[in-house]
Amino acid sequence: MPYASDSAGSADRADVTLTPASPAYGWIARWERLDPALLALRLPRPEPISGVGISEARRDLDYLLIDAYHLKDFLKVDAVATGVSRNRVENQINTSPALALLADACNLLKHGSLTTTRSGSAPTFGSPSGTSIGMAKGTWRLDQPISHQGRKLDGIQVASNAVEAWRTALQDWGLIPI
Repeated sequence: MPYASDSAGSADRADVTLTPASPAYGWIARWERLDPALLALRLPRPEPISGVGISEARRDLDYLLIDAYHLKDFLKVDAVATGVSRNRVENQINTSPALALLADACNLLKHGSLTTTRSGSAPTFGSPSGTSIGMAKGTWRLDQPISHQGRKLDGIQVASNAVEAWRTALQDWGLIPI
């Protein structure tokens, strides 16, 4: 069956090239994808619990942690445009417990071990699992324990705390509305 063409009978196919507008790779684009990614991790997963599903959920958490941490790099690139200096961004990470833990977790994921930390000690990722406790029948969510400074933390909550710490900083700097 021929494809549609501008002139009847002149061609049996149409070649099309689509070039989207410039992709958004700046800090705003990075920031705007954090909340949807966090929401997706918090929502119950509707498929049966499986090893593959747990691995995929863990990968989603890892990507969220990495995206949240590397927001700093995009903010530093746009320092002149935003009026927020590179040093101010780094200082925010070093003085915010949630962002310091995020930095350590992300660097641990990236390098496999840490030689220095921002939070005072290296976090440890426990074995991920799926839990359906308190969930609707047939749904589950990721349970990713993270041990840090003698505390047992939930990986999704660690990510949530980091996103909220960034939100507060971005609002304080006047980059997003309160």
